[in-house]
Amino acid sequence: MCHDFRQDKVGPALSGVSSRWNNDTEKMKQFIRNSGAVIKSGDPYAKSLYEKWNQSDMPSFPDLSNEDLDALVHYLQ
Repeated sequence: MCHDFRQDKVGPALSGVSSRWNNDTEKMKQFIRNSGAVIKSGDPYAKSLYEKWNQSDMPSFPDLSNEDLDALVHYLQ
């Protein structure tokens, strides 16, 4: 609902998302799990997303298992 692969929606398009995170899959998983914490950590890309998207952070997904996050990041690559 919030993302599409080809175009921006409520959030950015997912095509090329891995390269925008410099292929840092651990940072991607941290952002998916709790974007607010990554933004507050001072991560430059996370902060730029926050600014671009009207100072809104992505909802947190703390209940996703490590296996779920691995599968999601693999799918996005």
